[in-house]
Amino acid sequence: MIKVIFPLILALLSAFWAYSDFSENTLLILTFHGVTDNPQLPWEISYLKLKDCVDKFENSGYRHISPDLVEKWLSGEDRKGRFIFITFDDGLKSSYHAMKMLYSEKQIFSGIFLITDFIGKPGYVSTEDILELNSSGFHIFLHGKSHDSPQKLEKMKLVSDLKYASKFLSELASTSFRSWYAYPYGEYNEASVDAVKLSGLRYAFTIDGDSISAPQSNLLLVPRVMYLKAPEDSSESVFHDWLPPDNIRTGYLKILISLFLLMFSAFSFLKRGSDKQ
Repeated sequence: MIKVIFPLILALLSAFWAYSDFSENTLLILTFHGVTDNPQLPWEISYLKLKDCVDKFENSGYRHISPDLVEKWLSGEDRKGRFIFITFDDGLKSSYHAMKMLYSEKQIFSGIFLITDFIGKPGYVSTEDILELNSSGFHIFLHGKSHDSPQKLEKMKLVSDLKYASKFLSELASTSFRSWYAYPYGEYNEASVDAVKLSGLRYAFTIDGDSISAPQSNLLLVPRVMYLKAPEDSSESVFHDWLPPDNIRTGYLKILISLFLLMFSAFSFLKRGSDKQ
């Protein structure tokens, strides 16, 4: 009898273990940069590869979330499920095209963090592009007036730049602009975080490469996961570590283990019954 009950107990424990992985409440904010047919730089990605990444998250149980729900999640409300929100940094023209293609093919509304000094420059979105995104339901955020590292700017200069750029975008994209800021290069220190607070921006995002599974104690240091090709021998967390996230991968393995143990238990039970006959 022990040969039957023991595997059955293990199977039930494995099933519960796997369920805990799939039922974990998690939000991933993804960020991409250059989208090109011929990626050369570590942060560049082809559109087909980008869409493949999105498909993998969707196939792993992730659903897309709006900025409204992201803000509720960060405050501790409506935190049930597994979600992703897709963003693009720098305001590149290629990102604009990728956003439109994602919507056309998959009905995904993504967001873009803009550098106001770069608007209209070669390779970057124009005011007309922003107006189109604004009227089409996409989301507009701030990446700075310039792309200087916040750590290298004098505190009050950064406050002034952020206020100016926020006002510019809020007037240009009145429908879709939100009070979100992404630190250029993902760099920040105590002074730059304080500058963001003084500027009146409500949320600020890093590229610290982590998921969000609990209310954020500091809404000016919200982590995002950035697409970046790292050397294979790198010990740092890279984007591919999340495709799908590790606990989803192990969740599938746990389900297979539990199914195997259930089958073994059933076989042992049937065999024990036939031996008695």
